[in-house]
Amino acid sequence: MNGTTKPRCALIAAREPLVCFGIRKLLETQACLDLIAEATSLSEANTLVEKFKPALLVLDLTTFEGGLHILRHLMFSRPETRTIAIVPSVDNSRTSRALASGASGVIARGSPTQILLDCVRTVLAGHYWSGEEPLRAFAEDNLQSPVAAHRTREPNSYGLTPRELDVIAAIVDGRSNRDVGKKFSITERTVKHHLTNIYQKLDVSSRLELAVFAMSHGLGKRRKEPSSPVQSIREKPRLDKRECPRPPLVDEKAG
Repeated sequence: MNGTTKPRCALIAAREPLVCFGIRKLLETQACLDLIAEATSLSEANTLVEKFKPALLVLDLTTFEGGLHILRHLMFSRPETRTIAIVPSVDNSRTSRALASGASGVIARGSPTQILLDCVRTVLAGHYWSGEEPLRAFAEDNLQSPVAAHRTREPNSYGLTPRELDVIAAIVDGRSNRDVGKKFSITERTVKHHLTNIYQKLDVSSRLELAVFAMSHGLGKRRKEPSSPVQSIREKPRLDKRECPRPPLVDEKAG
């Protein structure tokens, strides 16, 4: 370790003690990390973050419901704390949501120990990590600002068509090309054509970069289909003639 490097604190947040123990043993091998604290609940993690102001938080999202909320909270209240999120598996949907919520790294539970160590070094150096490798510069640029996940801009300003916005929302949800095709009743070839156009318009080169960009710029929301006037007319209930109330019969002999 460089003599000028100041040891920093790390916090592990995981519900299972064995998970905390295993991660702690790995982090103890890193000379740049000094105090290593553990939390077995999100509330305890919040308290320890305020107390120790850690440089690194390793958060196990596989056992905590609502873990993304603490990521968003730290993104604003403690942006200096770099967070590594552990997820069940690395896919576009989980990764983009975690990164856009404030995580600096995302790895799958069960990843080799070397992956976690490489992720820790990369994240502490100020960069971002996804799966088994660092993110390229483009994705980092879209995650640098602590308010990145809340940036909004009119979708039309990107030149995206309504169908392209639908495809983007489906990609953010983690759907495959086949799933997207079935959802919108189009061929996989048409889906690929839409993705090619989307990549060019947004200057991205992969599904993950697209998902990160979409989550960071408010493009991952499902578009509401406008109601059709014809459909609205058809949906109005019609009164059956047989159900029409008949006027009461007048007795001609009365009176």
